[in-house]
Amino acid sequence: MKNLRKLEKKELKTIKGGNIPVVPIGCNNWDARARCCREWDWEHSNNPTC
Repeated sequence: MKNLRKLEKKELKTIKGGNIPVVPIGCNNWDARARCCREWDWEHSNNPTC
């Protein structure tokens, strides 16, 4: 536990980084703005699209 130290706010913001888009398995075309998949591969073709 030697590595523990108090982080400053600016360091926390850098680590957080914001929203990282999580692309679902089987999505061929991800729309980052709408956060949905435009096109699915053949195995997941029954999933909803944008």
